[in-house]
Amino acid sequence: MKPEGWKPWEEYQAGLPKKRMGAAVAIRDEDGKWLIVKPSYRDEWCLPGGVVDINESPMMTAKREVREETGLNLMVIILLVANYNSSEGNRDENIQWFFDGGVVTENQKTEISIDGDEIMEAKFVDDGEFYELCGERWGHKLELIKQALKTGAMYTENYEKIV
Repeated sequence: MKPEGWKPWEEYQAGLPKKRMGAAVAIRDEDGKWLIVKPSYRDEWCLPGGVVDINESPMMTAKREVREETGLNLMVIILLVANYNSSEGNRDENIQWFFDGGVVTENQKTEISIDGDEIMEAKFVDDGEFYELCGERWGHKLELIKQALKTGAMYTENYEKIV
């Protein structure tokens, strides 16, 4: 006899919450400038990255998105920040993964190519131009990334450092 409320595994699993996830990659040049991209579907610039697909790991997403958006094929990336965002306004709760894509050489910079469809432009910028083009929300993310580059990977909630 099965206990009251018992459900088959498939039914139980189908009723579990689903969280959206995204992954972005911080890539720098030899001068310490940040690689940012201008998507066609939003006003502000951002780091290369995107939504984690079903059955895709955040790291796989990060590598795929960098390749799709910039043409760069990163072999090694390292986790910097895992950030949980609670739902707010019209945004559902989600988890954002930020990775270190390392430093690209001048030669690698010549390999950057964009499709002109999803991504309109890619360029390396200093901190000031990053904040200007990417906005306050991405600027706060950059501060966490810079901290993690100094001290090691961290977990945050709503982009506030807690660990």
